[in-house]
Amino acid sequence: MHEVDTTDPASLDRFRAELIEAGFRGADGGGLWTGPIAPPLRAFTAADEMTLVIRDGWPYVHPDLRVEGMASVDHVDDRGVVCLWRRGDPSQQWRTLDGLRARIAEWCERQATGFAAADATTDAHAYFGRRSEAMAILPLLALTEDARDGDHGRLSGQLRRGRYELAADRGAGPLRGRWFYRRDVAAAPRTLGELKALLTREQRDAFARGRLDLVLLAWGRPREPHGVLLALGPPSIEHRRRRAAGPVAEAVEIAPDDRPVLLARAGDDAAWLQHHAITIFGAGAVGSHVALLLAGLGVGTLLLVDGDRLRPGNIIRHVVGHEHVGRLKVDAVGDIVVAHAPWITVEAHDSSPWAPRDIRELAGRADLVVDATGNAGFTEQLSVVLHDAEPMIAAALYRRGAVARVSRQAPGDTLIAARGGAPNRYPAIPRDDEPEDLSLEAGCSAPVITAPVTSVAGCARLTAAVVVDQLAGTRAYRDEVVEVYLPLDRPPFDRLGLVHAG
Repeated sequence: MHEVDTTDPASLDRFRAELIEAGFRGADGGGLWTGPIAPPLRAFTAADEMTLVIRDGWPYVHPDLRVEGMASVDHVDDRGVVCLWRRGDPSQQWRTLDGLRARIAEWCERQATGFAAADATTDAHAYFGRRSEAMAILPLLALTEDARDGDHGRLSGQLRRGRYELAADRGAGPLRGRWFYRRDVAAAPRTLGELKALLTREQRDAFARGRLDLVLLAWGRPREPHGVLLALGPPSIEHRRRRAAGPVAEAVEIAPDDRPVLLARAGDDAAWLQHHAITIFGAGAVGSHVALLLAGLGVGTLLLVDGDRLRPGNIIRHVVGHEHVGRLKVDAVGDIVVAHAPWITVEAHDSSPWAPRDIRELAGRADLVVDATGNAGFTEQLSVVLHDAEPMIAAALYRRGAVARVSRQAPGDTLIAARGGAPNRYPAIPRDDEPEDLSLEAGCSAPVITAPVTSVAGCARLTAAVVVDQLAGTRAYRDEVVEVYLPLDRPPFDRLGLVHAG
């Protein structure tokens, strides 16, 4: 017997009292309740009862609703559990019986009128009796984009690190498969037999030719496809004992990797940022984080400029790991950026240019330039070279990471190199009387700035926001933004947050 572990016993007692009054009977220590079925569910089952399973963590985790006789209904798994709420739903609608009934009525209405397309795409594998522990990465949108009802084609790929990596050709790996497309499918198949029954005669003939490791059925509108992927294996001992014919099929969770699917996670600005190129001078701590953020926002091209190699100490605040020690920073950052945002083009330039002609050449290939070198001299040099040219954003940390300053130079802005003459508008960040701890890292290279990784991340976030603001033309940020992470003893840097001066 299992007693529900709850942080709100009074709420659970009230809900149980409502269930008893409504004719439910409890079992399993008060975690299992069976009673009269909600009337809207009668349209989908002949069952007279339904069962609620109250789970540990009540009321912050929703209960399961189990109903028999709904095996062919979408959004019901093979155990008869009805998917009423998404994982992490914050509504806590299930605290009362009236709330539960209202949600059941909503679910039944959706069942009759249609769920969102994305629900079927991600949930179809859950309806199958046997499910694989692997995941399948494949271009589902590309497969169905130009497909017509009855079309079919080849799949190939490999199983690596617990995931199937698949493509619509013959050369992606040793695994062989077939994809089939039907325009209209009323419900996701729950057995291999049901899947075959949905195929046209020509598709069934293609299915029967040769040995297949995988079979994909896709259906629905081209830009909103549903799909179920089955991994086919030899009959098990259990199957042979039951004299079951044919291979054993396991449903594999589909994870589309099409570019539109990935860009949907990048935010609303991704569509237009795809057409922009940005040059970043400096691929160290701040620069690497800025590069990763801009790539994740949807920027189409990054030109990374840095002549240094990665040392073990760099890695602590960098976006790359220790396996990249010894590599050029631009190459390592480029690999990480593409791994996170495969839509991006990265150009790595192994140099630390100071000659104006070299700077102009690298800057002129982009719509905007970011200076993340943290070198005051280079920032002024860049400011002068790019005067009346490409806009630039300069980012740097001060006072052991207590303060970040992000400066913009674009048409109408004061030259960054000339801002020292306007102390009211551009107040100087006070110097630190205590020297930085150079430890064993400095040598003849740049000194170590002992800023914590939180300051690095904060500076990079602010820089990326100012970059997007400039490219969008909104100019919501001033031409110089200072953010305080650890208050100093002098105003206006004595308060946390953005500094408003001038």
